[in-house]
Amino acid sequence: MTFDRVRALRCTVTCDEADFACLLGVDRRTVRRWESGESSPSGAPLRMLLVLEDALRSDPSLAERLQSSIVRGGLAWILICAIEGRKL
Repeated sequence: MTFDRVRALRCTVTCDEADFACLLGVDRRTVRRWESGESSPSGAPLRMLLVLEDALRSDPSLAERLQSSIVRGGLAWILICAIEGRKL
């Protein structure tokens, strides 16, 4: 996943670097490195980013519902809902 795609996802879900990092289970500096192109996501964070990207592509209105849902259970809960077709 390229740095611009990571930044676009974070901006789409309207998170700052710290919140986005927390949701992905990584350090804020890691998100900063991804977005600057110094490194690339891998492992579980990469998979979550890809699933989120796909879910947003399939349902653009999902982005509008994410903010209130983030408080309820983080990105993992959001992704599970998106995969299973549940309402947020």
